[in-house]
Amino acid sequence: IPLSLWFVFSVAMLATGEANYEDVRWWVAAPSVAVVLVLFLATAVYHSLLGIQVVIEDYAGGDAARLTLLLLSKFFHVLVAVAGIFAVLKVALG
Repeated sequence: IPLSLWFVFSVAMLATGEANYEDVRWWVAAPSVAVVLVLFLATAVYHSLLGIQVVIEDYAGGDAARLTLLLLSKFFHVLVAVAGIFAVLKVALG
């Protein structure tokens, strides 16, 4: 919850002004912001993975379908996490 509140308030503060691409890039490039943003992305993706896993386990038909969907879900979530963290690090490190 604290990371989500930080993210919402930070984005809201950026949205209240005339924030353009360079302003957001400067904001993400701050080391403290980049670290917290990576933590937020990791926890958000993990939370999503757990939620989707419960839905698949509860509603998927057979064992083979359940296993396939769980593996696809994990692969997709890892892909999203890596892409998101890479994007933050690319902006933060220049």
